Amino acid sequence: MSYGQKHKKIQILSCDLSYIDVCISEGIVIDKGACLLLPNEFNGYIYADTTADGNCLYNAVSYFFIHENSLSTQLHLFTILELMAYADKYLVLEVFEKDYSNIAPFVAEIMEMCRIGAWRTLGALYGLASVKY
Repeated sequence: MSYGQKHKKIQILSCDLSYIDVCISEGIVIDKGACLLLPNEFNGYIYADTTADGNCLYNAVSYFFIHENSLSTQLHLFTILELMAYADKYLVLEVFEKDYSNIAPFVAEIMEMCRIGAWRTLGALYGLASVKY
């Protein structure tokens, strides 16, 4: 969250996310088997059961915000746009220096992210954290 707040952005999502309810609502289905895998230090946390279609990162974030997966495609698109628009900002981050010695591998990763259901890398987490909600 702190990284995502560094840059001023415009509101791009169609719904108001100024208030986020972090309590478990009645509509959230809990994956009890996955909860058993949580380390003891996260004992009070739960795994919500979301759509397993290869877009789990975006489905989980959408589910967290609005308790359904309907924002996942928008979040996916906005993450890609974020990474493309601010590539110069991401390439200088210490966490990316060893993987991206130049822009070519970064662009290749973004191209791979464009495939629906493709595995999401650390770059996707940083890009998603910066999307203005």
